[in-house]
Amino acid sequence: MNSREDFTNYFLKEPCPHPGQKVVIGQYAVNAAALIDKVRWDISSIDILVALAEHVPASIWSEGFLGLIFAYPLSDWGGVKGPWIKFLENIWQEVANGKQVLAFCEGGHGRTGTFLASLIAIVEKPEDPIATMRERYCQDAVETIYQAEAIFALVNQEIPEHYREELLDSTTISAMLEYWKTLKSKEKI
Repeated sequence: MNSREDFTNYFLKEPCPHPGQKVVIGQYAVNAAALIDKVRWDISSIDILVALAEHVPASIWSEGFLGLIFAYPLSDWGGVKGPWIKFLENIWQEVANGKQVLAFCEGGHGRTGTFLASLIAIVEKPEDPIATMRERYCQDAVETIYQAEAIFALVNQEIPEHYREELLDSTTISAMLEYWKTLKSKEKI
């Protein structure tokens, strides 16, 4: 993806819905969602929200959410920094204790996909945690090389070459953001 047409298609394509679907991991399930689909979330049975985006919408309180929030804000299209494994282990312990968990980011793909594939990596240890997660959740989940590197590091593997070709890198991300700014400035005219 490196042409203006590719960038336009990326930004203008209809987002796939992620209103909070169950994703099986090991013998349990975790719910995954996108903030852009928040109006369709059913948080009535959720005990823990896992906020991977930079913010948690204040409206969840007026919608009746009474649980806990575990926040680990990841930068959009970025990788993973800090005590990621410890965070995953803490969440997994809550899941194993019977807590209903809903993880989310803005679009439900990059950060949420990274979270799900990371849990799959440490719990199930498949050969390809991203492919396993995509089979269960969404083919568009995990967007960047940096996200894939973090996932494969959990199973002590190098990122497979086909992901290096398929996923976004810093050069492509920078070009896309510049193109997006150009599109937005034209809308203001």
